[in-house]
Amino acid sequence: MGESNPYAMDLIAELTGHTPLHGEAKDGQQLLIIGEIVIAAKSFGLWGDPTTYQSSDRKLQVRWGGQSVTLVKNDDGTWAAQAFADPIQGKARFLD
Repeated sequence: MGESNPYAMDLIAELTGHTPLHGEAKDGQQLLIIGEIVIAAKSFGLWGDPTTYQSSDRKLQVRWGGQSVTLVKNDDGTWAAQAFADPIQGKARFLD
């Protein structure tokens, strides 16, 4: 993930049990993958780190690629995600 933030990456992996991966969709869109959760960059590709905030052992907020994603751990141990566009957050550059 380019110059990824090791602390954020470790926190995501510790809480969710999944090491974050980067990817690219067939159309070239940048992706951040956390287990079964796929976060697609909105309107620009992100080459830098995710910004991560931990609210509790069951709640984590990840800001990446113009998306703000709240991850919440369900009682069965799976994670649910709710995302909304947040273009002001994160390190990014426009793709030409």
